[in-house]
Amino acid sequence: MLTSREVAQALGVSESSAKRWADSGQIPVTRTLGGHRRIRLSDAIRFIRDKRLPLARPDLLGLPAGATSFSAAATPWAALRDALLAGDEERALESIFSAFLDGDPLAEIADGLISPAMEHLGTLWAHSPDGILVEHRAFDIVMRALRRIQDLLPRPAPGAPVAVGGAPPGDVYTMPSLCASLVFQEAGFRAINLGAQTPWETLILACRQYGPRAVWLSFSTERENGEDTIASLRRLAREGRKSGAIVYCGGAAMPEAIEKMKPENIQPLRRLAELESHLKSGGEPRERSRV
Repeated sequence: MLTSREVAQALGVSESSAKRWADSGQIPVTRTLGGHRRIRLSDAIRFIRDKRLPLARPDLLGLPAGATSFSAAATPWAALRDALLAGDEERALESIFSAFLDGDPLAEIADGLISPAMEHLGTLWAHSPDGILVEHRAFDIVMRALRRIQDLLPRPAPGAPVAVGGAPPGDVYTMPSLCASLVFQEAGFRAINLGAQTPWETLILACRQYGPRAVWLSFSTERENGEDTIASLRRLAREGRKSGAIVYCGGAAMPEAIEKMKPENIQPLRRLAELESHLKSGGEPRERSRV
């Protein structure tokens, strides 16, 4: 919880401006027993992102000191890549948080900033003896940034729709599923990320337990037996239909067969920006045929 003065100092404005924003309802506040304003950090961050306000002292909000505005580089993802290559954690975090504070949707940050940088680093093992070291170090840095962003997003409202998901069996990658969960959280869902290598039965059980409005599956590992995957996906879709859930499938290794499937509540995606757009449009299924 922050005081009006702390928010003002972080933004480099007068305390009276921060109080005016609070009293007009632009920033939600609570009151102490003595009547003093207190502002939740996530609400302050949401206000800053919505208004695209530059920060004078991001460190007062627990953010990297250089996260004041988005990188002016022609290719921001390359600036992030270079920072990760050098193991420069501070510069890498500044790149990610600058985009976040500038109000860029998390889908755009994942698709246009993090994904291309990590894809480049993921090829180094074949060309450099320290490629795996660089990739694993970069993964740790980016994951910590994403976890921090997760903490800064507003809490879902009471009664918010639920989204559950993860990566299917045999898929060991955790970052894509986390990014998907953040897109749902930013859209106002209560996102339950089951992580990598989630058994199909666990996904089905989660549908029964939570009655979600959305389910996501992140495919990042090529799979040999596509027929088993499609059969399991159909079972999951049937279970999801009971609560009106759309099953969103995406990822670099999403089986091509999913694109050709006709079930009304299975939605293939190629980028998280497509997920964000679909959620904004109300999340209507693409088809109206039987599973």
